Amino acid sequence: MGGARMVVLRWATEAQVRGALEVWRYLMEPQNVARWVQASYYVPVRKSAIPLLEGFYRENPFRKGPLSRSPTPRSAPASPSSPPGPASWQRLWRRP
Repeated sequence: MGGARMVVLRWATEAQVRGALEVWRYLMEPQNVARWVQASYYVPVRKSAIPLLEGFYRENPFRKGPLSRSPTPRSAPASPSSPPGPASWQRLWRRP
């Protein structure tokens, strides 16, 4: 895990793949997304977490700023130092 990316490399064992999927599922549960947003300066990555954050945003209105300015999220273009989107990662996910 680094920054905002999570990957499972192609040489991962079946148990490692299952474990990685369980971690991902856990992190994406709305209540865990809401906890992460409150502990960090990330915006919610799931719309289903936003209702859980209403009280938090009422007490911390400055933290809702990015959401109020960007109602429709858009992907940012890849930077020269990072690989392009998921299509380039397919070769890492495939078993050898």
